[in-house]
Amino acid sequence: MLYRFLGVLGSNPPVSFVTGSFLVYPTGVALLAAAAWCSRRRIPGWRTFLILSMVMYISMVVEVTLFPMPISFAEIARVRSDPSLFISPDINLAPFRSILISARGSEVQGRSIFVRNWLGNLLLLMPLGFLSPLIWNRFRDVWRVMSLCLAASLSVEFLQFIGSFLVFRIRWKSVDIDDVMVNVAGGMLGFLLALSLTNLGAALRGGRTRQP
Repeated sequence: MLYRFLGVLGSNPPVSFVTGSFLVYPTGVALLAAAAWCSRRRIPGWRTFLILSMVMYISMVVEVTLFPMPISFAEIARVRSDPSLFISPDINLAPFRSILISARGSEVQGRSIFVRNWLGNLLLLMPLGFLSPLIWNRFRDVWRVMSLCLAASLSVEFLQFIGSFLVFRIRWKSVDIDDVMVNVAGGMLGFLLALSLTNLGAALRGGRTRQP
């Protein structure tokens, strides 16, 4: 619910949509499979919890970024006949352009919309940067986590491009380099938080072992 509240606001056309509730059953199956895998590998309880949290988080990202999804192609055809709804590709490849436009527009629309849009983008990959180094030792390297967050954000933008401009071809999602930049920044904040907690835990354990 937090991500839905902070998610990027959009203007969807009057088309029948599949909502994110569609993901309930696939997510449940994925959680059961992950739990069974952890049990078979005898993974510690705390790490199992983090892995299950990652599964839930991935499902949430899919819901926030790709749903609701238009499914009625007959209605899509009607929407395409309306010039106000059938639009040319909304792509921004100029860094900071969308952020600056949103900042200027916030004076008219209100600063809360600007904060919700970009704070939502900042928080989107923060759990990825936070959970990855706690689950997998290989992601305790800053460049690997940055590459992971960049790949995740680019994948989302690519899927939104495919859906918006090659499949549905209606006002559904936009493709924006600023989204990628803010997503990755949020992921790195999550990584720094995980690193701080890891270092703090190591320091506390070291302090206990040095006590007489």
